[in-house]
Amino acid sequence: MEMLDYQAVSKLTGLAVQSLRQYKADGKMPPPDAIIGNRSPVWKRKTIEKWMRDAQKPRGWSGGNFD
Repeated sequence: MEMLDYQAVSKLTGLAVQSLRQYKADGKMPPPDAIIGNRSPVWKRKTIEKWMRDAQKPRGWSGGNFD
């Protein structure tokens, strides 16, 4: 199962890491599927793909196709 950290989510979505951190803090992205170590959130690829399909696309999103 592929797990994505902030860098990988940034690459997949085209959003800046700092924007993703703010979305998480604001509750605008799904909670992490796991925490690595004490603080590093990671998400399943399918979690992020569903978020991008279901959510209103955040400003700056690159428009990747997940179908």
